[in-house]
Amino acid sequence: MGSKRRAGGRHGFSGGFVRARLRCIPRLLPGIAGAVLCLFAGRALVTWADLPLPGAVAGLVLYAAVLLVLPPLRSLAEPGAALLTGLLGALIVPPFVGLVLFAPLLQANWQPVAAILILTTLLSGFVTAFLYRAMGRRG
Repeated sequence: MGSKRRAGGRHGFSGGFVRARLRCIPRLLPGIAGAVLCLFAGRALVTWADLPLPGAVAGLVLYAAVLLVLPPLRSLAEPGAALLTGLLGALIVPPFVGLVLFAPLLQANWQPVAAILILTTLLSGFVTAFLYRAMGRRG
């Protein structure tokens, strides 16, 4: 009596599993490429215009504007956006490490930080609701 090996080899991955994962890449690329292009465009815009906001924020606003103006691009962007949304937790961890690093500075200035957090949370909620309704009417 010998031990039976799993069908997928040492790690349990079969050729079909890998091929299925590779087949979804072409569907993901347009959305991810659009996000990256808008990120670079946002950074360039912020640098060129000397705007007081992060380039990533400008890129995200640009990406949202493009998708609002050109509704057919939404279906191309959706699979990549779903992937990036799934990875959001990994993308948010580094800023929290920075928060721990600058804890004394935040503690000394907690009132303005709290006010900004409350205002930006409310603002992002209103913008999200507006975009949700705007996209729902067009899409």
